[in-house]
Formats: sequence, C-alpha cells, structure tokens
Amino acid sequence: MYNARAQFEESISKKDVDSEKLLEFMTYLKFEHSFGDPARIQILYERAIANFPISSDLWLDYTQYLDKTFKTARIVRDAYYRATRNCPWVGELWVRYLLSLERSGGSEEELSTVFEKSLLCTFSSFDEYLNIFLTRVDGLRRRLSASTKVGEGMDYAVIRDVFQRASDYLSPHLSNTDSLLGMHSYWAHLEFKLGKDLIAARGVWERFIKISGSMLEAWRGYITWEIEMGKINEARSLYKRCYSKRFPGTGSEDICYSWVRFEREYSSLEDYDFAVKKVAPRLQELQLFRLQQESKNVGPVTNERENPTRKNAQEKRKTTPNSTDEQSPAKRQKIHLKN
Repeated sequence: MYNARAQFEESISKKDVDSEKLLEFMTYLKFEHSFGDPARIQILYERAIANFPISSDLWLDYTQYLDKTFKTARIVRDAYYRATRNCPWVGELWVRYLLSLERSGGSEEELSTVFEKSLLCTFSSFDEYLNIFLTRVDGLRRRLSASTKVGEGMDYAVIRDVFQRASDYLSPHLSNTDSLLGMHSYWAHLEFKLGKDLIAARGVWERFIKISGSMLEAWRGYITWEIEMGKINEARSLYKRCYSKRFPGTGSEDICYSWVRFEREYSSLEDYDFAVKKVAPRLQELQLFRLQQESKNVGPVTNERENPTRKNAQEKRKTTPNSTDEQSPAKRQKIHLKN
C-alpha cells in the first residue's frame, strides 16, 4: 500500500500538463476510496482542489463524497460555500448547497441568502435555473408542512412568490416544454393543498394555458387535475374549449377521442351523445386534411409512374446525334437476312 501511494505521489509530481495531473489525482482518489479512510480521502481532495480550484467535476465529486460521509457536519456546508464561489456557473452545486443547508438545520435566512445568490449567476441552460427554483420550493414546502405541526406561522405566500418569479423568468424561454408544464402542475397542486385556494390553483392552470395553449399535454394536464379535484363539469368545459384546436402530430384527433372516452366514463348518455356529435365533423375534417397532405406528398411520384412514355421521350432527346445512326447487332442481322 505504501509503495502504491509513493508511485501515485511520484506520478503526480512529474505531470506538467494540468489535464494529466487532474486525471492522476482522480485515479489516486479512486484508490483511496477503495480503502475508505475518510481522513486520507478528505486531505487528498483538498490537495486536488488547491491545484484545480475551478474544476467543477472535482468539486461535484468532493461535495458528493462529503454529503454521503458527513451529511450534516459543518465541513459540508463550508465545502459548498467554497465550491459555489469557485464554480458559480454550476447549477447542480447550488442545488446541493441548498439541500445541505436544509439537512444541517440552516435558518430560513441562510437558505434565502444562498438562493438569491444563485439567481445572480449565469448557467448554461434554463433548466438549471428551474432546478434551483424547484429546490427552493421543495424546501419551503417541507418547512411549511413541519411548521403547521408545531404551530409556527410560516406563510404560504413565500412559496407562491418563488413560483411566480420562476414563471415570469422561465416562461418566455421554456414555453411548450414538459419542464414548464411540470412546474405549473406542482404550483397548482400546492395552491390547493397548502394554500387551500381552489380558485388560485385554477388560475395557475389558466395562465399556463395562455403561455402553452398549443401544447396538447398542457390541456391534458389541466383536465386531469380538474377530474382529480372531482370537478367533472369544469373538465367537460375544457374539452369544449380545446377539441377544435390544432395540435402537432395526431394530437388533434387524440383530444377528440379523449373527450368521448371521458364522457363514456363519467357522464350521462346525453353528454356522451353531445360529445360524439361535436367531434364527428371535426374528425372528418382532420381525416380529409390528412388525405390532402398525403396526396400532395405522393403526387410527383404518381405522375412519374403514370407517364413512362414521356420519361422515355426525354431520355431519347438527351442522347447524342451519333447514337441515332448506330444500329444494334440484332437489327443489322435482320436487315442482312432481308437482303
């Protein structure tokens, strides 16, 4: 074991290229992990960090190890503080930092400060911002649920404010995406469960429909939520609003079939008949449109097949003048026999 460590140390000291030295450190760390000595592992991580303070992969690996090994210790929070200062552009580090503070019983003031600092950073994707917003909401939700049990007075308005800020910032960039749909679905759920406000929850869905109304899953999510709330009439009203909309792919047909299935499972015969009456002409219209599109797509190919004579005539015009004077052996033989 001593000889192996000596070899690693020697190899690290000889590496001049940073990428090679970092790789050697990671190999050395893997070796130490196999023996499971926390003190040695931590010291080696710190040595590596000193050499590569802005290596995001190294910080992610180090903080993950600390989370598993020490969990709520102060050393973990300090490591995340340094990690986010050295690599502020890595959203995952901020997410883990918030979770680490929550595990160690950090105050609301600490959590809020870290959250606000994270939003000042520039990340490579909008999904990273979304992940930070949702992590903040998760923590507030857990804190609010716990506070109601012990009689503390945390206000749900704090959660609503985070959701609103997330929606204002991300909607222009993530419209018609599953990630934005998931956030609004979560928001509506909490408005009803924790905010105890059905009207506000429905308002969340209505705002999302205005942003992503061309997305089939947005309507499906809204309808499903109404059904789960036991609001059958409201769900039916949504079907009436969206069945005639044009959605990508087979979405327009799918929403029609979905409405009929809904009425069959939840409603009276009159409601079922009404739905069938409304969707039937819509489905015929969509079928005709599909046929017209298919006809346009295959039109040129059909004309080519139906006019082989025209094609052959074009090919003959392309041949050289000399080719008209040449005769095939079979033709020359036929003329010779006649003579």
